[in-house]
Amino acid sequence: MIFARNSPGQGDELYSPLHAANRDRRKTPWRNVLAPIKNERARLLGSPVARVTRAWGGYGSTPTFRLRLRDGRRAFFTGVNEASNDFMRAAPDSELRIHRELPHVLEGHAPGFLGSSAVDGCRVLLPEDVSPKQFRPRPPVLHDV
Repeated sequence: MIFARNSPGQGDELYSPLHAANRDRRKTPWRNVLAPIKNERARLLGSPVARVTRAWGGYGSTPTFRLRLRDGRRAFFTGVNEASNDFMRAAPDSELRIHRELPHVLEGHAPGFLGSSAVDGCRVLLPEDVSPKQFRPRPPVLHDV
């Protein structure tokens, strides 16, 4: 499965980070993210989305979004799919392991972790969406943990 269908006017092809239409750094809009992925996000976070903005930057062209939920919380939606390269497909496992094994080290230095899911070949991570002002400037050295 791919995350979304292309935007109107881009044809009926499934969204792929390798698709020529996306090489100009356009990322798919939230309205085009496929329903099973949105439904799993809703199940994990337990609150409807009040506002979504696309997030630009990062290392891949899969969609990334800042979500403001109706209950006031904020989440960052990021993920990979089967069209992502090997490095990108391995990244969610590494990030999940760090959040699972080192929560005491990350506290105050990284966003909280709200959940993750795997739906038909798409892996989604949902960390908190936070301001850089909320963190101490330097995390402890991990070899000291």
